[in-house]
Formats: sequence, C-alpha cells, structure tokens
Amino acid sequence: MKKTLVALAVAALAATSANAAVVYNQDGTKLDINGSVRVLLNKNTKTRANLGNDGSRINFSAKQDLGNGLSALGYVRLKIDGDNASKLSVNKLYAGLGYDGVGTLTLGKQNTTADDVALGDYTYKWGGNSTLTTDGEKVAKFRSADFAGFSFGADYLVGNKEKGGAGLKQGYGVSAFYTANFADDVTLKANAGYTTQKNILATDADKQAEAKVKTASDVNDIINAVKLVSNKSKSWLVATELTSGPVSVGVSYGQAKLNLGATVENEIEEDLKVKAFLVGANYKVTDAARVYAQYNRTTANGGKLNGYALGTGYKLHKNVETFLEVARFKASEHKANNLVGVGFRVNF
Repeated sequence: MKKTLVALAVAALAATSANAAVVYNQDGTKLDINGSVRVLLNKNTKTRANLGNDGSRINFSAKQDLGNGLSALGYVRLKIDGDNASKLSVNKLYAGLGYDGVGTLTLGKQNTTADDVALGDYTYKWGGNSTLTTDGEKVAKFRSADFAGFSFGADYLVGNKEKGGAGLKQGYGVSAFYTANFADDVTLKANAGYTTQKNILATDADKQAEAKVKTASDVNDIINAVKLVSNKSKSWLVATELTSGPVSVGVSYGQAKLNLGATVENEIEEDLKVKAFLVGANYKVTDAARVYAQYNRTTANGGKLNGYALGTGYKLHKNVETFLEVARFKASEHKANNLVGVGFRVNF
C-alpha cells in the first residue's frame, strides 16, 4: 500500500488536477473587511468542462493600537469550498501582538512563515512546488520586522491535544528573507526555509492520505498528503527572484525526507525523498495586462512529475481581474493531463 500511495502521489497531478474596506476606525480601533469572489471555467483531459467556485473568500481583520508602538491584531478568513459553493468554512483564524520595528507574533490557524519562502510562482491556478510545511491548524508564528533588507521567521506547530492521539505531535520551522534594491527598477530577493514535524499515525492514515492525494490541486497538496503517513519529515527550500522593470524571474528548489511509518495496514517503514524544482517568469505588458510561464519538476524515489503552465491576466479594473491559463502535467508511466481554465475574480 505504501508503494502504491507513493506512486499515486507522484502521478496525481497527471490525473487532476484587495483592497480593504475600513468599516470602523476610531480611538485606535480599526476593522477592515475584504475578500474575493472567484469563478473558474475549466477542462482537463479526463473530465468534461466545469464551471464553478474557485476559492471565493471573505476576510475580517481587526487592529487595536495599545500605544508605544504596540498593537493587538486579529484575523478571520471564511472560505467557500466546492465547485457548487456548498460549504463555508473557517480557513484562517488567529490573533496576536505586533511591535513596531521588532515584528509580529500570532497564534492560531494560519500560514507559517515558510509559506513566503518559495518564489517564481506567478500562476493563478496550476502552479507552486514547495517542500515546506506552509500552514497548520495550531501555529505559533513570529515574523520579524525588516532590518536593512533582512527579516526572519520562526514557527511552532502545536500537536494533538490528546496525549498519544493520532495526528500531529509537534513541528517547527525557521525562515530567512532578504531583499535588495540595486536600482530604481531592479530588485533581488533571496529566501530560505527549513521545517520539520513529527506525527502519531492513525490506523487508517494510508486511506486518509490517499483520499487527499486524489483531491490534490497542486504538488504542495500531494506532499502534505504524504506527510499524513510520515512518522517524521524534514524539509528545506531555497529561492531567489530577480525583477527588472516589467520582467520577473524566480527559481525555487527544495528537498524533503519523509519516514513513512508503519500502520495497522503497513507494518514496514520506508523512507521517501522528494526533490522539487520550479522556475517561473512574469512579464507586465501594461499596468493592466501580464503574461507568465512556469515549469516545475518533482521526483520521489524514482518517480517523476513534470509540469508546465502558461497564462495571461488582464485587469478590467483595479478590483476586477480575468485570466486564461493552460497547463500540462506528465508523470512517469502515465498519460499526460492537459488543463485549460478561464477565471474571473471580483475583489472587494
């Protein structure tokens, strides 16, 4: 089953694939609401054309000035899931403190600082290739302020509240970021990140992981699914991006080593080594229009997945955007899957 899952994980993508409105601002208290309504018409090799929701969401953020550079903040994101927009869930929920010139500490359901490490993904839909743990249900996150172009982050993932219960036991990560401006229109970014986590496996961990792999929308989802059957995982990633005028080029490369632990169904432990590479380019034709391209390659114990994406986006208004994106994924010993999507987004 383990080897079947790994093969399925590598091949999965071959078969699938604002502006804030200030509603209150008085006496140091500020409340913002924004969001995005997103629809997508898409088609891939193995399915009929489909029209539906594409991750629409609404965000609420609050900030209270406490004086002397200190502030309290809170954030909630409600996300509409499913093609037919039938499910509303809390996608993000966290609160914390910020101190001017030092950084921000937040606690809750949120992205980790590692989510900002990867560079080069300019796509709307079928992009991305990170080996890092980029979010969690219970995350303590610190992101420093900028110091002469440098900043850093640290994360701690809190495990299952039931001692010995299945699920995440613990995890942590560290990240570093650097931005340099060499001229008025030339910017260089360089990022690096490391994450690790330990799990207590459920007896049906294989089935859980397989279900998540089948519904994966990108390589990141696949790697996170395989982590469900990992006793422990260690991941790192480095990335750089150069922007000159209207042109941006980014590259990311990372590795992850996962110990696929034994479960009731699988008594033998295995190791899985994942390598992920991505290169992308973006060109701003005008202030309203852009074109982009991306190539990513993922390998896992001999299995290979190559992905390509091309697209263009156009802003009808600063809050209204439409795009056309085509992609192709080819996994070892599987037929290629070709995808095309036309999206429309209204931000508020």
